[in-house]
Amino acid sequence: MALQFSKLIQQFKSNKLNGLEVLIGTFILMAGAFYNEYPLLTGDSAIYISSGFDGVVPSERPIFYGWFVRFFSLNTTLWGPIFIQNLILSLFIVKLMYFLLPTLVFSKRIAILIAIAFFTQAIWETNKIMADIFIAYLALAMYLWCFVPLSNGWKAFLVLIIFYSSATHNSHAIIAILVLIVLGFYFKIKKENHALNRLKWLIIPVFLAPISIAVSNYYYGNGLT
Repeated sequence: MALQFSKLIQQFKSNKLNGLEVLIGTFILMAGAFYNEYPLLTGDSAIYISSGFDGVVPSERPIFYGWFVRFFSLNTTLWGPIFIQNLILSLFIVKLMYFLLPTLVFSKRIAILIAIAFFTQAIWETNKIMADIFIAYLALAMYLWCFVPLSNGWKAFLVLIIFYSSATHNSHAIIAILVLIVLGFYFKIKKENHALNRLKWLIIPVFLAPISIAVSNYYYGNGLT
């Protein structure tokens, strides 16, 4: 039994995701922006955009999402950041389906992506020029890290996502720390030593996020806050 389980884990870790599924999922999730004929903007979008392009840290939020918008817009269009936001979400959803529903065929996975797009709030949240979607990335990344067998490449990617998602908003940084503490106690009580050891690796990116926020504030003249 243990040998069979080990083989199953190795098979999952070596199982590459279907890139076509991820790409199709990306465009399905972009339906909200396509319907609007442009990425969705809110009253806070201008602050994020200007902070990235002007290099000015707002008094009430970090600059990291502003940098994200500037970099992926290629100084040309806001469709770039929206594409990347939906690509990340599609990648996470497909990865979870491969783990939770491994017997599903291609068409059924696409059907689930369509259902998520049109029967949840997903296409309206992930198509906004807002840092809010990164809290979903944070939750999905922490779940994958704690419960799903991962290759080294996936581990590196998730660490990056967890750090950057935590740094895009002050509340995200606080939530990440609280979730880390709660999960630590949970795995300790349940004596899930393997999961607890995996969780310890997230201490660095999670606590590095608020430190990075403070350092960026200091660099741009807002004090070490």
